[in-house]
Amino acid sequence: VFIGEMPLMTNRGTFILNGIERIIVNQLIRSPGVHYKREKKITTGDISYTYTGTIISHRGSWLSFELDDKNQIWVRMDKKYKIPINWFLVALNLTNEEIYGTIKNSTFFKASIKTIKQTLNKARSKVLKKQNKTKKLTEAIKQTADSVAITKIQDLICSRLLNEKYYDLGEVGRLKLNQKLGLNQNSSSSRLLTSQDILKIVDLLIEVKFANQLLDDIDSLKNRRVRCVGELLQVQLRVGLTRLERSITRKLDLYKASDLSISFIINSKPLSAIFKEFI
Repeated sequence: VFIGEMPLMTNRGTFILNGIERIIVNQLIRSPGVHYKREKKITTGDISYTYTGTIISHRGSWLSFELDDKNQIWVRMDKKYKIPINWFLVALNLTNEEIYGTIKNSTFFKASIKTIKQTLNKARSKVLKKQNKTKKLTEAIKQTADSVAITKIQDLICSRLLNEKYYDLGEVGRLKLNQKLGLNQNSSSSRLLTSQDILKIVDLLIEVKFANQLLDDIDSLKNRRVRCVGELLQVQLRVGLTRLERSITRKLDLYKASDLSISFIINSKPLSAIFKEFI
């Protein structure tokens, strides 16, 4: 089965396309792992600080844990979804014993969750008050909304964080996490986030609020790594194979099995086109 053409690299590390010699420049990117930072916010003359712990993966979604000036902890996924930390931990099926057994500053964490619940209840009460709901109906709506939200968060976690097809910390990312959080997980086999990783990251985020020396400098070379030619081509190959998979799935849905042949199902154009666009 012919899938596509891949350009060969010369001894000088270049590629020849249509008689023209081309070179791919290595990239200096952020290293996978967890990075902590502090951001200053000035509102109406008051200065406040927000502390953030961001998990950068080798491939997949970025996950951030944010501790704001109201001591509330929120989880942001791809800078799109903002999730309360208590809902996120419940979605991971963690018990109170597991949570408070790992987080050292449990008093602060309990106070943070209490503040988050108050904030959510106030926001809901305002909406329901406008709709003139009764007290019993209001409580029922709140409970239903919580269960629906947690179910959606579980689906989000399963599809974006616990799926090897879409998420990968990488060996470097796992090694960095182990060093930062004091864990001892296998860097070659354990390349997905675990509930223990999440709890340790939240625990360290609380410590960062009271000990600024743990902050990271993202511009430091120790928090950067070089992405070489092989890895860059590997990324393009993954994109090309994903397009090829969509093309095959579409044809299998549209045509009968008796009308299909291997040469018709597998089209080499998506894979060949992705390399031509890149190089």
